[in-house]
Amino acid sequence: MLCESHSLHVLSCDWFINPVFHCALILKIHPMTRTETHVEGPNERDTSHKEGSRNAKCKSFLLDSLHGVDKLETHGDWARLQGSEFSLRKGPDYKKNGYKSPSLESLYDMVAIEIFRTENRIHHISKFLDWDRITAQCSESEDGVARDLCSQTNIPRYMILHFLLPLEDDGFLWKSNHLDHKNCSLVLMSSISPGSIDLLRKYSDDKEGEEFACIRLLQKFFQLEKDNPILKRFKGVAEIVDMEKYGFNSFIKPILHRYNAKPFVIRNTSSFYKGDTIPYLEVDIDVHEFNSIAKRVFSGLRDFIPDLNLNFAWTIEGREDDELPERTISACTVKNLNVKECQHMEHATPLL
Repeated sequence: MLCESHSLHVLSCDWFINPVFHCALILKIHPMTRTETHVEGPNERDTSHKEGSRNAKCKSFLLDSLHGVDKLETHGDWARLQGSEFSLRKGPDYKKNGYKSPSLESLYDMVAIEIFRTENRIHHISKFLDWDRITAQCSESEDGVARDLCSQTNIPRYMILHFLLPLEDDGFLWKSNHLDHKNCSLVLMSSISPGSIDLLRKYSDDKEGEEFACIRLLQKFFQLEKDNPILKRFKGVAEIVDMEKYGFNSFIKPILHRYNAKPFVIRNTSSFYKGDTIPYLEVDIDVHEFNSIAKRVFSGLRDFIPDLNLNFAWTIEGREDDELPERTISACTVKNLNVKECQHMEHATPLL
């Protein structure tokens, strides 16, 4: 349903996901407390590339910008991951050949990851943010150029993923549409990268060519038109690092083994919120509304979340040659997530 709220266009649609991803998603994206993360174990990755001036400048600004909320502490560690950590579809003729290759650099840089508890689910978290403060924190020397190019090409300056996670099982596993469940909100904010600004500049002059496939696909997606089939191609890749060392129960273990690091396509129980005067797109993913199997997987994983190392990326699914190769929108690694002990958000006041 397409509607208007506080100068924002809201589009609600459904999404289907493999049960694992509901959990892995949730698990791997935690609040930010520092900009470098070392992932231990045999899958250890070089994280030196994850440092960045914007990480330092934006540290903890997201929680600070929640209007009317006392200072909240962040919980957990995160860092950016390079897009090349993830293999995505490429042409020619993917349906026949099934080729994949490491993604080029992500289109958006992660700038903040935060987590907090609420008594009930709160959708459209962007309307609670002080965007003047956020844009000041994330400004670039070419901010005016970036703003103009994003406007001309209909590409948002900011992307927000908001996961709504249940903190209790009472009625959660078998019921839906109950707003009285205690909730944990996991919020990931990304800002368009300098490399993508250069790509948009080239795209303004020449819209053909394989390197612009990702831009063409994003433009279709960001239109958010009713019944737009591209909206059902929002796709993620989630990975639990060193999965063998965790004592998962017999129900969730084979599911995790089957789907770990495999792409999942979002189709149901998600909502899209597009800024009118502020150039952002928010995607809300409501775990409270997952199917019963996915809910059981998340319930079984919840106590493991603080100990997990998780890698995550998302993209728009490409199908035809003119939509390939796929490219990560943004990517991150997180650990030390503590869903149950994060701060409680009270008395938030919408600004939009």
